[in-house]
Amino acid sequence: MPKTQGILESSLYVSDVPRSVRFYEETFGFRVIKEFGARGCAMHTAEGQVLLPKLCTQFDLWWLRVGFGSHGVCVSSRLIVPA
Repeated sequence: MPKTQGILESSLYVSDVPRSVRFYEETFGFRVIKEFGARGCAMHTAEGQVLLPKLCTQFDLWWLRVGFGSHGVCVSSRLIVPA
């Protein structure tokens, strides 16, 4: 199993939450610590660190296209992976 030093807090927009959760559980051993229904969950990645797989909505796609910089939010990186 690959080792990580963790993720402080990252939102990951996904098209299939249960499939993404299974991937992170099976590949990295992350565990769900809070369910948000069909919308997503919080996964423990390391001490004090959380991954937030979230269902990607049309609003999320619009917000990503608009860009965060003009809203005073710093984004260190952005990666769009085709399904």
